[in-house]
Amino acid sequence: MKRQDLTRPIVPIVYGVLILDLALERGATRAAMLSDLEIPEAVWNTPDARLSLVQLDRLLFRAVRLTGDGALGYEIGFRCGVTMHGLFGLGAMSLGTVREIVEFGIKFLPVRLPNVKLSLLEGRPQSALEVAEATSLGALRRQTIEITLVGAMHLATEILERQRPGSDAHLEMWFDYPEPEYYAAYRSRLPPAHFGMAANRLFFPTELLDRPLRACNPITAEMMRQQCERELALLGLEGDFPSRVRAALPKPDGGYHSASEVSARLFVSSRTLKRRLAEHATSFQRVLDELRQHDSTRLLQDPALAIEHVAERLAYADPANFTRAFRKWMGITPSEYRTRLSSRTKS
Repeated sequence: MKRQDLTRPIVPIVYGVLILDLALERGATRAAMLSDLEIPEAVWNTPDARLSLVQLDRLLFRAVRLTGDGALGYEIGFRCGVTMHGLFGLGAMSLGTVREIVEFGIKFLPVRLPNVKLSLLEGRPQSALEVAEATSLGALRRQTIEITLVGAMHLATEILERQRPGSDAHLEMWFDYPEPEYYAAYRSRLPPAHFGMAANRLFFPTELLDRPLRACNPITAEMMRQQCERELALLGLEGDFPSRVRAALPKPDGGYHSASEVSARLFVSSRTLKRRLAEHATSFQRVLDELRQHDSTRLLQDPALAIEHVAERLAYADPANFTRAFRKWMGITPSEYRTRLSSRTKS
């Protein structure tokens, strides 16, 4: 992670709300928690808002200091169930095996918690999910490791419980620091834990990795995977600048954002947007056209969607303009393309 990423808004606001709520439950005041943190009040009521890692760290540090509760990391982890993680959690729930969930988590954790990274250590009879720092965690290292490991444990038990009620996942935890004084109060709520170990890991039986999961939904899983790919690119955590622009273009209700709207979403000026695209030998219009071409071929695969409705989804006011653009991209009209798709399917 680059140094400038620490001050960009890349962490979903839901995690900040969770920290704030826990601190208030334990006696801290809202004014004391938020004073001088430079987080606009409107952010707390905006579902898709994000905090910077610097803001999140300051919020967590203040919560620990004001409550005197060093175990906040455990508590936050216990509250990080499937629904807390939004599309990331829904995507994980829709996958076919634990291995797929682990691989999904390793790749897409940065869209939720970009300050840590995961890796799978496969062995017999146990495997482990290892947590490491993606950036220096400083004074909050212990709490951040606990949030991640306990959160992974809670997510794993929640998913497995939904699959096989009453089953025991036989989990075990390692921490690379001495046992904290507050652990005793949580011993009964956590899997067996060992401190002063070589790494921070969550162990589980290897045979779980390839066990089929009943809640599997391949269509939902693919939709969530594509959305997480877009978020990675939009946040600049994967891919080049044109990829970030491409990820920022679609509107939730169809159509595309303007150049000025994309600039605002990427936190750059319109001039910088133009310059950085030029550095990649492209332009805003070219990126938009490439995305429209990609989306058009996908939408035309649905025979129930009329061509004029495809044009509308692609933000063409006149279907004739869409037909001209499509012929330029593909050498044939949308109707001819759909006919070829149909004949190919029948053969």
